Amino acid sequence: MSKVVAKLKKEAQRLKEKAAERGNFEKIDWFAPKVDVNLIRVLPNQKDADELFFKEVKIHYIKITKDDGGVATIPARCLEEFEEKCPCCDAYSKLIKQGEKGKKKANELRLVTRYLYNVINYSDKKIQPYAAPVTVHTALMEWAEELESDISDLESGRDFKLIKKQDPRKPGNLGITYVVKPLMKETE
Repeated sequence: MSKVVAKLKKEAQRLKEKAAERGNFEKIDWFAPKVDVNLIRVLPNQKDADELFFKEVKIHYIKITKDDGGVATIPARCLEEFEEKCPCCDAYSKLIKQGEKGKKKANELRLVTRYLYNVINYSDKKIQPYAAPVTVHTALMEWAEELESDISDLESGRDFKLIKKQDPRKPGNLGITYVVKPLMKETE
């Protein structure tokens, strides 16, 4: 393991312990689509309804060992988005150059694009943040274009079926696909 990755893991662990010491650390309740049909509503930008209702972010996922011996995955924003040198990107580049063994470890640090939305999750009857993968974001944008409407409008927007499928023959997240379909009727 590279020295930078070890330092990142140590820092993630330190932050976790610091949060536990505070005792009032609130875990964010993210929308995590279940394998099946999920009914959601995309909400508008809270600060300015005339602005886009999503934010593109670049994330590295860092694995750390928990107190019970298990493994936790911590998302970390890529520092290059803030015009700073990113140690995760540097470590990723160095590991890729080390051949097959390095590529396997590098995969844990790869850069992932997500689109942050606020959605109504009708299953849980909650408003939740959602880190949508590129496939879901692309589908929502295609529907916005086809419907020629602001899909996040509170009065004339649409609810969407977000269908998550998992191929049981593929491990982990490799077998996950999404289908996004709007409900036919505009709703308030």
